[in-house]
Amino acid sequence: MLSNENFYLRDPRHSVVSRGSRSWVSSGGDTRQALAAYDDARVAALLPYVTVPISGTDLRMRLADRPELLALIPKLVHDGLLLEGSRERLMDRCQIVSSPSGERIGSMVLGITGGIYSSLLMPFLYQLPATLCERLDVVVTEGAKEFVNPRMFDYLGHMGIRVFEGTYDAKNGVCVPHVELARSAELVVVFPTTAHTMHRFASGACSDLISLVVAATRAPVVLLPVMNVLMWTSPAVARNVELLRRDGHYIVEPGLVSAISRREIDLMYGGPGVRWDRPDELISLLSGILAQHRRERGA
Repeated sequence: MLSNENFYLRDPRHSVVSRGSRSWVSSGGDTRQALAAYDDARVAALLPYVTVPISGTDLRMRLADRPELLALIPKLVHDGLLLEGSRERLMDRCQIVSSPSGERIGSMVLGITGGIYSSLLMPFLYQLPATLCERLDVVVTEGAKEFVNPRMFDYLGHMGIRVFEGTYDAKNGVCVPHVELARSAELVVVFPTTAHTMHRFASGACSDLISLVVAATRAPVVLLPVMNVLMWTSPAVARNVELLRRDGHYIVEPGLVSAISRREIDLMYGGPGVRWDRPDELISLLSGILAQHRRERGA
């Protein structure tokens, strides 16, 4: 029964697909599975009214001329497609940005290098200023431009995101990028980190902006390697990784991710326990590394 006092919200964890008068509801998880199916055009018609928490009183008022939609609500609550409760509880459920993960920092540098997984970074990058840092400086390498268009970041300036490309890319009030970014950063993250990038860092070859920043900063540096399994297990790459560990950089030890090639041997390594489609897990990881770094410095 529809309660005037309670609020109602479409469960944001579920996807609804409609065709004709039929609707399918799927639940997101490790696998996508059917939650429910309805031969009823009312489902799609009701959803626009419950995309944000709305009280039963307001629903009755807005749907006064659609009693057939009001009659559907108890069934959808029973099936789990609609959530019912207080406004505060439902607002917590409809957040599209992760909650802040621990203590926020002032400034962070994110280096994006030329790996194919750089194209999946946008949801992660979009949430950083709201959860982990007050200001985000993004460094896009030449290799990354094969997968990421730097112009897309122009629309995120209002979020405190600045973008730098070249070594002499003086803009946004920054005259000498590698020095000013290195000094202001409280955390430097390179994600994804290619084998070529790690070679530059390990050898001290300051040949592009992100390698200059890593060499000059005294902030913790977090590297998230992504590469073919044969490359990750090669002696040359292993030597570079060991050097970077000894230099005090944080290496997120990679595990298997989606393969690029159809051949079984062409597997990819990158980030165990870190789902590429879950920015909240990546942010939580970085927050944990920062906390560990502070503990070690205070010891």
